[in-house]
Amino acid sequence: MIHHAPEVGSLPSGMVVANNVDVQRCNLLIHQTKRIFRHRHRWKKIYLAG
Repeated sequence: MIHHAPEVGSLPSGMVVANNVDVQRCNLLIHQTKRIFRHRHRWKKIYLAG
């Protein structure tokens, strides 16, 4: 289970739960989900700065 919480101690704003027996697919899902959260954070910074 992967979740994203904007602040320490706050409730997560999103969550991904998956069940797969293929280890490579699980690792790909984790990698892609982390990448999405990183890009989302980057866009938030750009929006607030503008």
